[in-house]
Amino acid sequence: MEAGSPTDPPARAPFYRVSAEFAAEGHRETVSFDAVPKHEVIRYDDGNWYTMTAQQTALIDKLMGDAKAFPADGLMGAAEPPAPQPAPAGDADSPLWPEGVIIALVALAAAFGIRRFSGRWRPASS
Repeated sequence: MEAGSPTDPPARAPFYRVSAEFAAEGHRETVSFDAVPKHEVIRYDDGNWYTMTAQQTALIDKLMGDAKAFPADGLMGAAEPPAPQPAPAGDADSPLWPEGVIIALVALAAAFGIRRFSGRWRPASS
């Protein structure tokens, strides 16, 4: 069975550990690999990752049937998930930017002006 193209390690996902024995012309050979159907990749014992060919995908689906896959945490050599990115401090798409800031500044200026204005003009006392 031919391997697919070399590829980068996948993200962690449930996987199957497969051992297959091949016999040809009086010679037997056992091949072991991890199959990750979700990402359609396999990793041979040498640690290299390859895309699964259509033939390999069909064979894994047929052989594994309803077998329970190993949990994703047990898949060694998989790519680590990306670190969560912190939320940006300021959101340019916020409805409060820039119109809300402008309105707040106008209201602040008006309040300051009214206070200043009311201090100058006091009604005459009788």
